[in-house]
Amino acid sequence: MGETEFQYDEDLEIDPDSLDVEWLGQAKLYRKYSEELAEAEKRMKRRKEKVETVRADLVLDAHRNGIEGLDKLTEAKVSAWIQLHPKFEEVKEEFFESEYEVSLLKGAVTAISQKKSALENLVTLHGQQYFASPKLPRNLSEEWEMKKQKRVEEGMEKQATKMKKGRIRKDGKKK
Repeated sequence: MGETEFQYDEDLEIDPDSLDVEWLGQAKLYRKYSEELAEAEKRMKRRKEKVETVRADLVLDAHRNGIEGLDKLTEAKVSAWIQLHPKFEEVKEEFFESEYEVSLLKGAVTAISQKKSALENLVTLHGQQYFASPKLPRNLSEEWEMKKQKRVEEGMEKQATKMKKGRIRKDGKKK
């Protein structure tokens, strides 16, 4: 995916004892995945244009210089030559990877929307005293800050693990 680091499984988890804390982050979470989806769709469109540009360049090349081993060019022969050309295969593969990334992110955005529905239903159940038991008052601001700090620590642990495995450099960029 893009530059943003995602903790997809963690982002989908719901703490039923902290529904208010979960609600505080829901909109931001949805925005994060939606923005990444938009960026992935933009990358995919650019790669599709690149496929079309490479195809056009190869068609011109074939008509200007001919195709080795062929006396007469036909549309079918030029098309087959393009499909097998290494440049074309490379940009086509990049485009397919972009399509895959967009599909994954669409699923993630849908899942985050489903999390919102689950939160709504859990809040409704809570309002109906479904989870009723004596509880001490909570400090919502403190719990929210603790949750953010935990995510930062988990992200640092994941980055350290990736650095140990050699998947990212010390400056945080992927190899």
